Order: sequence, then structure tokens, then C-alpha cells
Amino acid sequence: MKSYSLKKCLTGVLPIILILISDITVEADANFKSHPTTAKVYESDSVLLPCYSTERHTRVRWFDDDNNVIADSQLPQLQEQYDRILHPNGSLEVINVQLNDTGNYICEVTIGYRVFKQVNAIEVQVPPSVITYPAKIMNITLGGIFQITCEARGVPYPIISWRHNSQKVTNTDDSNRRLTVEVKHYDMAGYIECVADNGVGEPASSGLLLLVQFAPEIIVKNPIVHTKTGLQAKIECIVFSHPTAQIHWFFEGKPVVKTNNYFSAYENDLTVTEALPSYYSKKRHVLTIRSVRESDLGKYECKLENALGISTGTVTLMAYPLKPVFENKHQPATPTTKLLSWQTQSLSPIIDYSFKFRLVKTGNENFQPKGKIYWRTLTIPADRDTTGPFHTKSYKLEGLEPSRVYEVSIQARNQYGQSEQSNILQFSTPAVSDIISSSSSTESNEYESPFDYDQENEIYPSPFNAGSHSTTMDTMSFTVFLIFCRIYL
Repeated sequence: MKSYSLKKCLTGVLPIILILISDITVEADANFKSHPTTAKVYESDSVLLPCYSTERHTRVRWFDDDNNVIADSQLPQLQEQYDRILHPNGSLEVINVQLNDTGNYICEVTIGYRVFKQVNAIEVQVPPSVITYPAKIMNITLGGIFQITCEARGVPYPIISWRHNSQKVTNTDDSNRRLTVEVKHYDMAGYIECVADNGVGEPASSGLLLLVQFAPEIIVKNPIVHTKTGLQAKIECIVFSHPTAQIHWFFEGKPVVKTNNYFSAYENDLTVTEALPSYYSKKRHVLTIRSVRESDLGKYECKLENALGISTGTVTLMAYPLKPVFENKHQPATPTTKLLSWQTQSLSPIIDYSFKFRLVKTGNENFQPKGKIYWRTLTIPADRDTTGPFHTKSYKLEGLEPSRVYEVSIQARNQYGQSEQSNILQFSTPAVSDIISSSSSTESNEYESPFDYDQENEIYPSPFNAGSHSTTMDTMSFTVFLIFCRIYL
């Protein structure tokens, strides 16, 4: 009887419950005063997620991404369990935010038989962090290749970039996570950094110090040191190396004994005066000869050695004149003369100059010299009133032929010997007809060429061996007259 009565009751009540349930409709983001919010916060912060409607609610619930109820106005104990505060207006306060709190938060408001939902979000911002491997210090031999990898973290995920000695690097791979470095020069030594930046706080960086190992490199700024007996002379070698190289001085192939009173040696660290840090050794080594003797003249060597190799620099200590240099090279020649000027350096007086010249074959068949072409040599005394170290001399070469090309070269001599042969100066003489028509044009060209001493076997006859410093107008006029007669009569 009771079973029948209960069945009859449920048959009448169930349709009413279904009708009531069907009347509870869910409307998304409707009738809310608050707006959906994405809160970007740091760890350990607190954040308020707004959720309040235009009408008085009967119930408020909050759900996480997994649809778990984390706050319920009818179940206050949930707030304590999830460390949340549900405010009377429906807003949810999340205390002591942690990284795993990142995600969506759904506010569900019940007003009568209606349910409204609004979605908020928390994005926990994490400043960037970065590690690199290898790290700290990397020793690489010049010419080597290595790879450095960067691992970055942070929310949002950081953008990775690279710096090498504060300069941006672009040749990366694997989304900037890896950098391949080919060590082409020792100046590449320095810091290589991976930089991670996500706009949260300050960028983070990590990296390594690259040290490049290489054999000594020597720079000799003055390969020839000019001196004379009785003076002090200094021989210098600038050395770059890593690891630091040891120096040994040699004279004419034999070690220099620095314990006597004639020689002393010291070194300067060039990095102490530089504004930027240096990651390899830079030193200037100086060998001093306190008072030069004639026996001290010759070839000196600075030999530098480290674990990567040995390098040698050579300096010649000499007292003979330096290689003469022509001046006023483009001064025009006449059909029969050419004024030449040159300069040399010598701390001792110049005794004389060896003046060599010759005729050059050209493409003009009418003016080809007959037989072999020999260098002619004149000895020109030096001026006695020059004290040096710069010595200048001029000489007018006479008796030339018109429309010809000549070459000249000079050597200077002092008490210690002769200088190197100068570069060869080539010039041309104009034709007489050009002089008469005032259209004279000559060219001069200087070049360096091995001097053929085997052809120095003929002394030029008069008037060349007269060696005049100036030519009189009468002589020149007479020469021009003879040439004029030869051509036109």
C-alpha cells in the first residue's frame, strides 16, 4: 500500500522537478557589471578576480580549468581548503599566487532560476632565467670551433639573443638556442653571453669567457735602427700571445748576454693603458745597447716561445746610410739634361754618392741604342757642410739625347759602408722640335726593381763623367744648335 502511494506521489512530483530544472537557463557573460579580466601577476602576489552581477545573486561558485569547484558561497569551507577568499559581491581573491595558479577561472552566478557565467584568468609572470653550457671559461686554440647552448625559462617564454663582447650576434641556430663559434682571430677572445628577456623584470644573461690560445705574434715597427758608434740604441719587439710567451734575444745567431755593461732588457705591459679589457698578453720588449760599438752593428732577433709555437722578429742595427729617395721626380727634362734631387739619412757624414744611369730600349725603332745597354756610374762627392741626419743632394745630368728614355739609381756611402740601391727612376727627354714649338712634355716614373750589378762594367765617357752641378747656357745652346743642324740640314 505504501509502495503504491510513493509511486503515485513521484508520478505527480517528477514532472514538476523537471519543469523547474528546465527553467534554470545558463547565459554566458550576461547581466554582469564586471568584465572578463586576465590578471598578470608575480609569484607570492594576491589578485582579485571580479565577478558581480547587476541583480542580487542567490549563489556564487568558482571553478578552475579542470572544472573543480574552488569556492562556493554556500560552502565556506572550500575557501579555507583552496586558500581563497570569496567576497560578498562574488569576486574571488587568490592569496599567495604560485606558478601553478596560472589558468582560467570561471565565475558562476545564480539569480533565481538563472545561472550566468564569466571567465577570468590568471597569468603568473615569472622573470627570465637562463643557463648556458659549457659555462665559465673556455680555452680554444686559434682556428678551433665550438658550440654553446642556452636554456631559458620564464613566463611568458623569453626571447633569446646573443652578445659577443657587447656586440649582437646573429649566426645562431635552433631558434637561437645554440651558437656556433669559429675562432678566426685572437681578438675574438672575450665574453659570449646568452640574454633572455620576456618583459618581466630585468633581462637575464649567462655565458662564458672565451680565451684564445695562439702562438706568439710579433710586430717590429722599426726593422732598421739607424745609429752610429758611441750612441745608445734601442731594439723593440711588440708581442701578442696567449699563454704569455718567453723572450730570447740573439745577435748574429748567438744569444745576447745581458749581464755585461753593454746590454740591458726590459718589458712593458701594454694592456694597462687600454680602456677595454684584454684577454691575451700584449708586451713591448726592448733591448738597449748603452753605447754602440762597431762590433754591435748587425742583425738582432727577438725569439718568442709559448706552448703553441715559436716566432721570430728581426731588427738590423746599422750605421750606413738609409736607402736614398728621389725628390722633385716630375721636374721636366730638356732634350739634353735632367736635374735630379734625392735625400738620404745618415748619422755620420756622407762621403759620396754612386750615381748610376742608362739608356732604355723603347718601341721606337729610329731611336734604339746599339749593342748592349750598360749602367754608367758617376761618383758624386757629398756636400761637406751637412751634419745630418738628413742629407739632400742635386745633380744635373748632361749630354743626354733627345726623345730618349733613361733610368737612374743612387747609392750613398759613409764611413761604415754603402746604402741600399734606391728605387729606379725612369724619365724621358723631349725632342728638339718640341722645345722650339714650346710643346715640351716629359714623363718620370719611379719603381723598385732588382739591380743588375753584372752590367755595371762601363764608365760613361765625357761629358757625363764631368759631373757638373749646373749647365751653362752656352753649352746647352751649342748642343741644341748641333742637334737642330743634324735634323734639319
